[in-house]
Amino acid sequence: MTTSSRSTASTAFKWKVTIRSLCRRKHTKRKATENHLLGQHFERGAEDEMDFVCRLDYCPENLGESRTRALAYVQFYGQKEETKYTIKNHRFCSPDIKEMFCYKLLKRINVGPQSQFIVPSRFPEIKTSLYIATQWKDNFIPLSGDTEKAVSRFLCRTFCWARSCSSKIFTRKIVVDEMYFDYLFGNEKPIDNEWITKHAIIGVPVPVENKTIAAGEDLILHCEIGGIPTPTVIWARNGEYLFSGKGSFINWEEKNLNQGREPTETGIMAVELIIPCAQPSDSGVYSCLGNNLHHRIESTSHVVVEGPPKECPPKAPAAPKIVAWTESRAENQGLTATIVCISDIPAQWTWSFEGREIIEQIGRYEIKEHGNLMIHNLLFSDLGTYYCTASNEFGNSTAETYLHVTRSHS
Repeated sequence: MTTSSRSTASTAFKWKVTIRSLCRRKHTKRKATENHLLGQHFERGAEDEMDFVCRLDYCPENLGESRTRALAYVQFYGQKEETKYTIKNHRFCSPDIKEMFCYKLLKRINVGPQSQFIVPSRFPEIKTSLYIATQWKDNFIPLSGDTEKAVSRFLCRTFCWARSCSSKIFTRKIVVDEMYFDYLFGNEKPIDNEWITKHAIIGVPVPVENKTIAAGEDLILHCEIGGIPTPTVIWARNGEYLFSGKGSFINWEEKNLNQGREPTETGIMAVELIIPCAQPSDSGVYSCLGNNLHHRIESTSHVVVEGPPKECPPKAPAAPKIVAWTESRAENQGLTATIVCISDIPAQWTWSFEGREIIEQIGRYEIKEHGNLMIHNLLFSDLGTYYCTASNEFGNSTAETYLHVTRSHS
């Protein structure tokens, strides 16, 4: 065989290997995506796969077209329309681990897309260790250009209780809701108005208490932090953040809606940390951390779980527990105010005011997916006590909030 023939045969063999590898990758991505989303289909109450739709297509250019991306159209049990996801490869062996971190943080504060992480069925030669499935909405904007400092600045503002904050977070193809684009990318305007900046304050009206309990008992910690503007609150144990504690986060949507007007954003947030069947290993120093972008504060508790480890009963289905809520809130007439209500597990939400259930109404009442009530165009008649109820088939829990409607500072 001549040198030219050997070169041609070698090139053809390489192309066959490449095509075979790409086909395997596509098959792996499709199967992993289908299996992951099918589980959610059954969680919604489906008894079979009859109503389940999951079809993959090429990812268009405006969503970051590449051979490592796909577009999935999914229809779950009970849905009338398909949900669109972008599916992209993620490799832990590269700096992309920071990208996954960004997605998780942005999702937690309801600014970024709802992303899920899918573990593939691997072939030995496939390096992908994870797929990121991002639920896509038409008003999402893929960030491009010099986004590292912009996203890092945003995350530092939001989580500024940290002792230090990196300014180099790798953010390839991060997407955000266009409502928050200005906050993420080159926004030089002050976050809060002059009055809030001048009167900014933070305090702990109800500190978290020290506790000593027996092993096997439920550990419940309660804390309230208030200020101008209303602080966000999160739990930490021995210096490590407990995101599972379901704390509250900065409400960028409300800030955006009230931008250029005269909000007060005054309020008190209440949070509870619940650890069922606590064990001696749960002993430690627990901190209730407050942050309102102007000041930080913390309240600490020394927790001791006494006795030998106890065997815990199997986890059974239970009613939701409200673990973060607005204890009180004041806002000016005509503006938008959010009353926070967050449960430990997904729940059905109802709100009531003066004995009447609140029905969603465009321009007035909006019940958010995770339970919060957003009231637009505040009236003095909105002043009073509000009740939020989180429920499922096993029971419910209720929290109470007092809303005070005030006049503009000017």
